[in-house]
Amino acid sequence: MGSTFTCQGQKKEKKKNAEYLFVIIDNQELHILLMIYRDLSDRSQNHLICRDTFNTYFKIIGIWGEQIFNKFTHKQEDYMSFEEFLTGLQMYIKCSEDQKIKNLFKLYDLKNQNGIAKTDFLQMLHNYSKEEIKVILNDQLFLEEQQIISAYHRTKKLKPRKGSEDLLKMSLQMFRKYSNISENREFNQNDHQNHLQVDGLQSVHSRQSIDQIFTLDSKAQINGIPMKGFGINLQFQVNGQKIEMQANLNLLIKKYVEMVYKAKNDLPINLEDFTSFVKQHPNLITPLYCVFNFDVWGVQNNIPKYKSLPLDIQGELYRISKKNKIKTKFCQLYPNIFMEFQKKNDIKPTKIVCLSGLIIEERVDHINQKFGFEIFHKNSHYKHKIYNCSDEISYREWQRALSLYFNGEVNKKYSIFDKIGEGKYSIVYRCQSKIDKQFYALKIINKINLPQEEQDIVKHEISITKLLNHSCIIKLIDSIENRDQIHIITELIEDGDLFDYVQNKQYLDEGEAALIFNQLLDALSYIHSIGIVHRDIKPENILMILDKNTVKQIKLIDFGLANHLSKIQKNNEHQNYHCGTCNYQAPEMLQFQEITFSVDVFALGVILYYMLSGYLPFDSDIPQEIIQNTIDGIYSMEDYNWQCVSEEAKDLIVGLLQNQPSKRLTLKEAQEHIWIKNHMAKNNK
Repeated sequence: MGSTFTCQGQKKEKKKNAEYLFVIIDNQELHILLMIYRDLSDRSQNHLICRDTFNTYFKIIGIWGEQIFNKFTHKQEDYMSFEEFLTGLQMYIKCSEDQKIKNLFKLYDLKNQNGIAKTDFLQMLHNYSKEEIKVILNDQLFLEEQQIISAYHRTKKLKPRKGSEDLLKMSLQMFRKYSNISENREFNQNDHQNHLQVDGLQSVHSRQSIDQIFTLDSKAQINGIPMKGFGINLQFQVNGQKIEMQANLNLLIKKYVEMVYKAKNDLPINLEDFTSFVKQHPNLITPLYCVFNFDVWGVQNNIPKYKSLPLDIQGELYRISKKNKIKTKFCQLYPNIFMEFQKKNDIKPTKIVCLSGLIIEERVDHINQKFGFEIFHKNSHYKHKIYNCSDEISYREWQRALSLYFNGEVNKKYSIFDKIGEGKYSIVYRCQSKIDKQFYALKIINKINLPQEEQDIVKHEISITKLLNHSCIIKLIDSIENRDQIHIITELIEDGDLFDYVQNKQYLDEGEAALIFNQLLDALSYIHSIGIVHRDIKPENILMILDKNTVKQIKLIDFGLANHLSKIQKNNEHQNYHCGTCNYQAPEMLQFQEITFSVDVFALGVILYYMLSGYLPFDSDIPQEIIQNTIDGIYSMEDYNWQCVSEEAKDLIVGLLQNQPSKRLTLKEAQEHIWIKNHMAKNNK
């Protein structure tokens, strides 16, 4: 690590660096940042901030967390010193607007080529949280340029409000004006065709794409890709009228990227072009600079910015010191921040507790009339803190204010019912949210007997699944961790997996297989666009939603081995271990060669083969034979099961199961294959 400030036993080295930072960062800011750093660094045994703690506190997810942490440390290490912490915040917050744009450019430039590739831009957008991407897409210039507003008018019908005839009449007139709808509600076809022309180019909005932009009520579209529940609400103004629509998130992201690159012929954009674009679309930069919590540690006009935050509760609490002495502390609770002060009117806190990533549990002893709460971390070396209230009335007030943070007690949020599954270290229950009353699946993992390596895999899977927002991928609802257990709450899917579904039917007809396969292609395209490789795609990891014993929707699960491709390649993970099940592994994985997105494509080929025949292409009772057959590309489509399978289906399988990645079909080529197109066309009729 580089030179550091004195903090929790660290040595202070280069004083001139400290003086340089003091010029930029206000003394009050420095004091608050020191308190924050101490609390965050105490969660690591070496008293430095680790990646996970940094990303949890700043609420940075996915590749954004990797990129920003690396920019702060400059060395792509896993821990951050106090000086690096300060320097990074100075670099991102205490700088000009042009410098902020330059910082953002460097984060998007994943390949460090002084230009942002289109695929990288798409990947970074997909790695934003749903709320952050909503900020970016709530861009009227984007919505107008992409004809989304006018498309919205064409696809929606106004619902009259009670007692508001004048408003209804005015709204209808406005909708007709912008929708080219006549008084008898017929489209003017000529105007419609003209309206789809943008700058001399045909608009990306065909009738089919317009239907997909807006989240429909049906659970699955005619092309087999479910849409419901994966939209975002956008608001915009038309002639002073506030309009709200729900649009499909992933399609809007694609269209936003198309807008960025429309004049670049998909070539990388340089800093000058990026700066010009951001100044026209300032929403793009907003989410990044919200994450650094300047409203907590910043100072403006000599007044700490935290004073402007909503104050949830304040008052005297009592702490027991190491020498069993009772100390009175004046405490304040702000969103995600708990502060201690020596006196009520003090400005500088003596302690800051960052609640993100911590566990708060009640400590109540009715017999001895003790009422309080404990704050601790999953790592035992973090100094747990116990606060007691003066009486039960005071405790109830703090309890209500802290209820949002009692995140270690799953029973406070969910009612737990019957057991529906069991594993070596886990049990799965049906549960019901006490808030929305919806039923979910609750997996309870016992940490006591779970090896640390397995715990890390579970936590990694949670972090990856948090990124994903696709209707063909299992949705993570919540995750709760306490001292002894990890709780994972997901959608409840009860119709079994693809492996058993095929076994029960012996094999699938091509129409049903195509529907499932097209959904898999769409889900995998989405995952790859985020920069993630799954590495464990198999029928057991594909859950089914059935309608009258026929597949309606699939859900891809189990992201324990998934990771960002850039991280896999940087860490040379292919040299260290096998991933997944050997029946579905690509030859390059079995030979410890470089991993690319193509390994998932190979697994799809195995699954399609399995669906159409009922058995696996490289199967054997001897594991080594499976590996050798896969490497050599030895499989057959000559027996009885294949006599009724079309040549188009066989051709697609051959393209997917190429043992050389360079000759293997890409996902896009698979989606455009004649077999897929023909079956999707039949579904569209």
